[in-house]
Amino acid sequence: MKKLENNGTQITSDRAVLSILCDQDPHTERQQTTTTNKHSASDCIICSIANIRRNFADVKRLIDSAHTSPSQCRDLAPELQTQEIAFENTSKMLLLMVARSRQDVENLFEDQSHPIWADVMAHQRLLVLMARSYDLCQDALKHFSRVLCEIPREYQAVRKPVKKKIRFWRESSKALVVDRIDALYKLFDDLRSYGDFFRTLVRHAASCRPRYVDGPTNPENLQDSRPTADPRMVSGHFDFLQQVSRTLYDTLSKAWTCPQREVHSISISTDVVSYNSGYRFGLAVTSSHLDGPLHVLIIATRDKSSSDEMAGETVKDTLKYINAAQTISGSQRQSKLPVSSEKYPDRLLTKQTSQGMIPLSCSRPIRNNLRDLSLEQNLCSYLQESCAAIELSRTTEYPCLGYLDSDDGVTFSIFYTLKGRYISSLDDVLDRASTDCNAISIRERLVHASLLAAAVISFYDTPWPPRVWSSQNIVFFNTDAATAKRTLAEPYLQTLLEQDKIAYEACLNKDVDSRRFLLLSLGIVLIEIAYSAPWRKLQSQEDIMKDLNDRDRNVLNLMRLSETVSRELGSRYAKVVQSCLQASVGNRDLEKRSEGVSEFNFQEDVVKQLNQCVSAVSDRSNACDTSYKIPVSSNRYDMICTCRRPVLGD
Repeated sequence: MKKLENNGTQITSDRAVLSILCDQDPHTERQQTTTTNKHSASDCIICSIANIRRNFADVKRLIDSAHTSPSQCRDLAPELQTQEIAFENTSKMLLLMVARSRQDVENLFEDQSHPIWADVMAHQRLLVLMARSYDLCQDALKHFSRVLCEIPREYQAVRKPVKKKIRFWRESSKALVVDRIDALYKLFDDLRSYGDFFRTLVRHAASCRPRYVDGPTNPENLQDSRPTADPRMVSGHFDFLQQVSRTLYDTLSKAWTCPQREVHSISISTDVVSYNSGYRFGLAVTSSHLDGPLHVLIIATRDKSSSDEMAGETVKDTLKYINAAQTISGSQRQSKLPVSSEKYPDRLLTKQTSQGMIPLSCSRPIRNNLRDLSLEQNLCSYLQESCAAIELSRTTEYPCLGYLDSDDGVTFSIFYTLKGRYISSLDDVLDRASTDCNAISIRERLVHASLLAAAVISFYDTPWPPRVWSSQNIVFFNTDAATAKRTLAEPYLQTLLEQDKIAYEACLNKDVDSRRFLLLSLGIVLIEIAYSAPWRKLQSQEDIMKDLNDRDRNVLNLMRLSETVSRELGSRYAKVVQSCLQASVGNRDLEKRSEGVSEFNFQEDVVKQLNQCVSAVSDRSNACDTSYKIPVSSNRYDMICTCRRPVLGD
């Protein structure tokens, strides 16, 4: 599941239904979000620290499970990956809050009238939270150290397998293992610095209040509760936090990205070179004007005249000669490209990039003598460096981003183009499947549910998910017949990823119960996936419901469908749906364990259970060989949906 920015132009009937379920007017959703539940920056930062602490604990638990249960090590890989992504997003939120609200955060220690100092229990919770964060940082360092020692041994075990041997990288190459080890060592150093910061911050926060003699509830202690911090010391602490947070996030983005998962790597087909499409989790997206992946045209021309003249003619005549350009194989290297004697483009490579920050124009071309174009990482690095210096704007022409000069006289000009594409949503696919009276295969439904859960947990602790969303927010891109086969395997989740300032304001105005709405929406979409039908077609038309209002009718339908969902995808899947719905209405505690209320753990109760459902169905795939294909087409998209007759799963 990939992430996609929301252009704010969708969700009508189904979104209204979900808003009714949430007892909320969909037209006043944005107004309510911006006028109620205003939180201070310091409160949000404390919350972010708590979320990071929880992520540390989850990663620590998974690593413990991998060492204590070797037989389950292979099943833990997807869970560890989702936790890595969630940790990246939470770290970025902490960095964003500190960078945007440094003065507000300093007031947390400097302002003598700050509410947190008047609340003794809040002060204690802050100290305990920081202390636990530091302890978990130290625990994480120990576990990472053990993993670093384990990886080389596992690589040797690939060649000489040992029974019951833990294999983290069963199919890894030597180069992949070496790159991962280097990245983990860098991450190890950053975590150590992060732990040192927490230790310093705990000491500093403790010095802001006197020690209690007779307990924190003693009235004499409450009279003298003002901090005595040195502002210069506080400023230095948060300068260090900003620096370490940025380093930590940058390192995390690289540490858990091997060549097979590299967000900037390219996949080479038989006759075209294309980037992996869409936005990947953990990628810092800063633009808000895109509704799909960008395409970058790289045109090779022979430099007969001056580069500026050639560039101008290339920009002017690109549209004229683009159809005459021949496509070369992506496996050919730049050094082997034939040099044309023509003045106009004679080689065309189409690349689809995952960089949301790439602008649509530039005021002046950028010239740079760069490395070998055939090295994908070099090209991607160049694009990143160039785009960072270009002002964002729109244009109707083909703007030239820059040039890549080679020693043999061939110049590669980089242009932007946003190709037309068909967009469909999961709601469309489910509607087509229900109309044709054919259910999508059990495995396909479970895979989509698992991808969706991984996407939700990645943004679980951030303000980026929409407050209310549905299957219409899960979209597929289809550009041509060649990509139709893989279209349904690459869903995109629309989120509210916008500019940093907007995301920052959304975090301050975030409702404390927004995660309950998120879980409610997830539970409803999981029900839609189970029944292979959109929510509007699953509502009962029984006479007993005609006298009810919309909210009560939807609640009854939700209860009815959740109780019978086990008939479609098994009892384990039904338990996941019920867990989401129970947590959304407050029957399960989202934060801590309390008497009579069980704790809701998204990783354990949702992600892990859905991954086990997929594994169980995959093991029995040979027994479900009753597949047939349904052509799914309309004026919005044209694709083939592989379906199987429904077979009950565990």
